[in-house]
Amino acid sequence: MIVGGCVIAFSVFIFVASLSIRRIAALAGTLDARFFPQLVAALIAICGISIVISGFAKAKRYSGDEENAVLWPLKDGTICALLTIFTIGIYIFSMEYIGFLLSSFLFLVALMAILAPKGKRNFIQFIIISAVCSTVIYYSFTSRLLNLVLPSGILW
Repeated sequence: MIVGGCVIAFSVFIFVASLSIRRIAALAGTLDARFFPQLVAALIAICGISIVISGFAKAKRYSGDEENAVLWPLKDGTICALLTIFTIGIYIFSMEYIGFLLSSFLFLVALMAILAPKGKRNFIQFIIISAVCSTVIYYSFTSRLLNLVLPSGILW
């Protein structure tokens, strides 16, 4: 339930932050730059609400026996979650310096290494998937299709 509340608070933060995005007068009446962040905030809020509802349902069913108790912290899950949050932070801050393409590639490789089961880590596969995904996303956003500018960084 606490996690669900945090997720809802995060979605409110995203929504409020999206209100500071400038509107362009030429695009009046169409979808503007605020639409996607606000859509994402709404979807995140829905997920947070479902987490809260699920927490209340589990709390009602909890009978007090040790078999159904949630043990905290779950060592592997907690470490994995903290590493993921740390990796996202590094990704956000590194994008300005090394650009979208390289930072996205490194982020995807690191995230796959963190989330993959220990016996099934295939770094060659991670590198190939990360290179293809980063490149496709970069050219999809910067091509004439969307014509957006992504951070280039000092290396690119």
